[in-house]
Amino acid sequence: RAHTLYNPPSLQEYMLQANERTYVFAQIETADGVKNAREIAQVNGVDGVLFGPKITVASLGDRQVVCGAIEEISRKVKDTGKPFGIITGVKEYLQAA
Repeated sequence: RAHTLYNPPSLQEYMLQANERTYVFAQIETADGVKNAREIAQVNGVDGVLFGPKITVASLGDRQVVCGAIEEISRKVKDTGKPFGIITGVKEYLQAA
């Protein structure tokens, strides 16, 4: 409870505040996820979408195909007005996002 400076509000107030500050991100890691990225992003309660490139490489194939998938997901998710993110150290993937 250090984030409350050790002076927490009532449990009821704490839960209200925690719920207001909690975000839900769906993570896409498969070819089906790529195909359905827009629909996934539009799910009520999903605040944004993350892309998991390592597992996706295994399901899609080489880096070029994955870069195309990243571009597709990025476009579909951004069209919904929700944030899109990727965690990677691969320069090509970052540029595709």
